[in-house]
Amino acid sequence: MTRAFSWLAIVLAMGLVACGDDDSMATPDAGGDADMMMPDAGTDTGEPPRDAGTDTGPVGCTEGCAIVEIVGGADHSCARRENGEVLCWGGNFFGQLGDDGRRHGDCSAGGAMGLDCSEIPRVVLGVEATALRANGGPNACAVTASGPQCWGRSVVPPVGSDQPVPRFRPEAEPAAAGADDLQLTTQNLCILTSGMASCLGDNAARQVADNDTEKFSTMQPVDFEGVLQVAVSMSGLFQCARSDSEVRCWGSNQNGQLGDGSSTHTECGVEMRNIDCSGTLVNVAGDLDPSTVTDLQLGGRHSCALTSAGTVWCWGDNSAGQLGLLPTGAGPNVPTEITAAGSDIAALGAGGDHTCVVENDGDVFCWGSNEEGQLGDGEDVGSHDACRGDTIDCSAMPVQVVLPGPAQMVAPAQQHTCALLVDGDVYCWGWNDRRQLGQIDRERRTTPVKIEGLD
Repeated sequence: MTRAFSWLAIVLAMGLVACGDDDSMATPDAGGDADMMMPDAGTDTGEPPRDAGTDTGPVGCTEGCAIVEIVGGADHSCARRENGEVLCWGGNFFGQLGDDGRRHGDCSAGGAMGLDCSEIPRVVLGVEATALRANGGPNACAVTASGPQCWGRSVVPPVGSDQPVPRFRPEAEPAAAGADDLQLTTQNLCILTSGMASCLGDNAARQVADNDTEKFSTMQPVDFEGVLQVAVSMSGLFQCARSDSEVRCWGSNQNGQLGDGSSTHTECGVEMRNIDCSGTLVNVAGDLDPSTVTDLQLGGRHSCALTSAGTVWCWGDNSAGQLGLLPTGAGPNVPTEITAAGSDIAALGAGGDHTCVVENDGDVFCWGSNEEGQLGDGEDVGSHDACRGDTIDCSAMPVQVVLPGPAQMVAPAQQHTCALLVDGDVYCWGWNDRRQLGQIDRERRTTPVKIEGLD
């Protein structure tokens, strides 16, 4: 059964976190909204509503058309061509498609009206991207030669407002000006500039690496030099970064996702009613050699690292088997090698409550939550041994995703997953309520389906 929670649920969940409840992130539903009224194209922009289905769709590509990168948002996905063009499909309530359109198709549900979405990939206006960033939120950013350009729900409210706004076409992100790279989710943005990381946004769990509880609208420096990668969790409640010799994390540690083996950090104190978190960076502990880590991927409540030896190590929440262990209790609070994944891993991705890898031969394996078929093995939801039931399904063992060819990249999102094949085709599976699988029927898929319109 599809979990379709509103953005109000996320905000309420965040409020509960501040009061000491679990820091899990509710499944986002781009149809609902806790921060603003439904955007109206005629009043918000001074222009009449546009029908992006007829006037802003793809017009075809003639040069540099190969897809080289994919990312997954809350209810949408995006792909980058070799020539820098970006295309997005799925939900568009906050402008996640970036084509300045509001009327692609109706994904209304539960009495709501006008919930815009598109099964057809739409060209994001005016960006020539060198890299693409999205992380389970209702937004995305492109790294460009002139600086980061972002669209969808803003992390930082506009001047004179205390609420985020939808952005239906890319805009320069002033807070990220001059950044070499950036990562974002619903309520946090982190940048990397000349080996130094900085973050802004919500700080209820000290995820801005500051022990103050206020929300920061300007970048706050992270006390870590020589940073090679900064990673933002899909929940936005914790972050991690790595240098050539260390992996450090900060923010919520309720599920052990900071990885330092401790559950007694004191920074949250009374405000968090003893929910463990740290505004001070902590070093990931255990048997993982941080100098071998080549990639960090953070899910909603779990963390994973890929090493130069091709092994995967994870830590944090394991309630859905996303650490490759039977969900019999709390997950490990130090990195644990996912031995079932083997030592032949070329690429790694972490979703809301699931994890996926690409092996060197291009095979894709996933494990963890399968409530919406996001593991992609074709098995009926409810049939896996680890979490058998009517509304929950998961596998602690990696299951193979059957694809028509070898993959080069996998992009798990909240409850759907996409893979980029070596031949440039993109296949997706899982939740499709906002047509993020490129299918108009909005029915979930337990096996991959090709995203048409990227040729």
